[in-house]
Amino acid sequence: MKARAATALRALAAVAIVLAAHLVLEVMKRQLGMAADWRAAVRESVLLALIAAPALWLLVLRPGREARLARERAERELRESEERYRTLLELAPDAIGVHTEGRHVYVNEAMTRLLRASSPQDLIGQPILRFVHPDDREQVLERIRDTMERGRIGSLVEEKLVALDGTVVRTEMRSRVVPYRGRPAALVVIRDVSERKQAQERLRIQAAALDAVANGVMFLDREGRIEWMNAAMAAGTGYALAEVVGRRPDLLRADYRDEARDRAAWEALSRGTVWRDEYAYRRKDGSTFTVALVITPVRDERGEIARYVAVALDVTERRNLEYQLRQAQKMEAVGQLAGGIAHDFNNLLTTVLASAGLLEEQLAGDPGALEEARIVRHAAERGAALTRKLLAFGRRQRLEMKTVDLAELIGDFSRMMRRVLREDIAVELALKPGAWVRADPGAIEQVLMNLATNARDAMPQGGTVAIATSREVLDRDAVLRTGCANPGEYAVVRVRDTGTGMDEETMHRIFEPFFTTKSVGSGTGLGMAMVYGLMTQHGGRVNVASEVGKGTTVTLYFPAVAAPATVAPSAERRRSAGGTETILVVEDEPGLRRAAQRVLEKHGYRVLIAPNGAEALRILAATDGQVRLVLTDVVMPEMGGPQLYQAIRAMGKRMPVLFSSGYTARDVEEASALEPGLPFLHKPWSVQEILDRVREVLDAS
Repeated sequence: MKARAATALRALAAVAIVLAAHLVLEVMKRQLGMAADWRAAVRESVLLALIAAPALWLLVLRPGREARLARERAERELRESEERYRTLLELAPDAIGVHTEGRHVYVNEAMTRLLRASSPQDLIGQPILRFVHPDDREQVLERIRDTMERGRIGSLVEEKLVALDGTVVRTEMRSRVVPYRGRPAALVVIRDVSERKQAQERLRIQAAALDAVANGVMFLDREGRIEWMNAAMAAGTGYALAEVVGRRPDLLRADYRDEARDRAAWEALSRGTVWRDEYAYRRKDGSTFTVALVITPVRDERGEIARYVAVALDVTERRNLEYQLRQAQKMEAVGQLAGGIAHDFNNLLTTVLASAGLLEEQLAGDPGALEEARIVRHAAERGAALTRKLLAFGRRQRLEMKTVDLAELIGDFSRMMRRVLREDIAVELALKPGAWVRADPGAIEQVLMNLATNARDAMPQGGTVAIATSREVLDRDAVLRTGCANPGEYAVVRVRDTGTGMDEETMHRIFEPFFTTKSVGSGTGLGMAMVYGLMTQHGGRVNVASEVGKGTTVTLYFPAVAAPATVAPSAERRRSAGGTETILVVEDEPGLRRAAQRVLEKHGYRVLIAPNGAEALRILAATDGQVRLVLTDVVMPEMGGPQLYQAIRAMGKRMPVLFSSGYTARDVEEASALEPGLPFLHKPWSVQEILDRVREVLDAS
């Protein structure tokens, strides 16, 4: 409108100029007296045109043309500007939309893809709330009102959108008010952060998983300095993350620095090789533990080593269990050897004891010769005591199990134990009744006597021996710590002295047979070996804790049992002078067979002998019920004692069978197949022992 008014004014000005020019010509004509002919008219017209043309050009034609050109240029620039901005909007990676009155009026291609539409027209005119997740609609409405009413630029917010296909898209968006076709509208810029959020969630889960794993984890930089460690590593070492960041893992090392090993480790890691090794680590409180460390190089996108991940597994418990297993296997092997030697030695000692006993009876009127016979018997008895220790260590000594209260047993035995200790050694008892176990009382007394003897020798200047009993429940952790077989209730005996104590090297060898720290001639080195064997035979466990200068504590664990309803009184064995019954002696050792025959015949018995089970069956068949007792070895060629017993019962014969053995491993296995409660005669036996046992079995039948 303004442009048209300006053109009209310029036209009126041109007419006025022409009229003024004509007026000027008329005045000149009158003054000059010019004739009014046609030539004069032409000249006037030309002159008028010359005067009016510049004015027309300046006032009418030129401004109109310039205005048109300016308008065309502005329109072209506007179109180009709109095209540029439209291109920018369409090429923008973020979704951009304009909405008025709650509906889309413009969306770019990125918005079309974000909302899974096939074209922008699918979104134009659609309510914007249709694409907002129900959880976020209230805050979206509030933000729209805040933006449109107050004209504020919206802050960056996170929202969930719902695409046309139902996909939930996590986004970040920002909005502001812009004019659109003469009306205020909201311009919204939206960025799809779904992948970023998923990546962040994966990282969060990975970080949480690393922090939750039971193994210790450390991140090390290229120089080997600690960047991060998880909660398990912090708990295992006692250090907080802030205390170790930027420091090398050597801070945790307890073992000496092995430069060759460390150099080999870093050379391998520098080549990208995984390094595995075990190290002794020291906690912040000074305690140590063993870790199996696996260090893995981590490469960046260029393939270069950027850092290292170290995973530390506490293997202290595993190594302790492995050590216990090795010790048990070693003790088992030595025990088998000791048991085998003791078995053969028992046969020899039985012959010596029997012969010495017979000589004592024959030499009763010759004091000199009688004394020599007694010396032989005493030497054989000492040898028998030694073999009993070997058998106890090898767990081959046959036990007579009874239900006993350890508190009562130890209380009764303490009087005898005090005789072993010197007067400068005090005995303290803390015995809680109710520590019931299934045990051989004699074997328990042997264990206590050995421990008391060791305590006495460890306190040359006097001291205290404290013995306590208790009933304790061991859980899984306690079982692993103590080495007991299973969780449950145990009767526990602790024997503590205030002696010199032991170093670690001595502790490792304490249960080995013939190992002793005493001077030559002061001990056999079988005391603790016997304790180990007897405790194992009872299904228990023995643990030793000691420190040089601070004494030693020996802890015995017995599987606990319920208290018996009544305690049967012990019956005293009566001495027997012999008998007249017929006895079949079955023994593969000729000397032992002959010794048994001589002892029994000397005391009135009729004795038949057989070198093996097959011959014994032939004799039984031939004697037709004359044999009143069969005395048989357990292990023999061709047919052992248990097989002979079964064959005798198969023949229908009911005479008693008395087994005799030195109890090697094979003896125990063979005996396990027998009925419980069958009579046994321990080797080596003396004259009186065989006479008493034979008489006892015969009278019981």
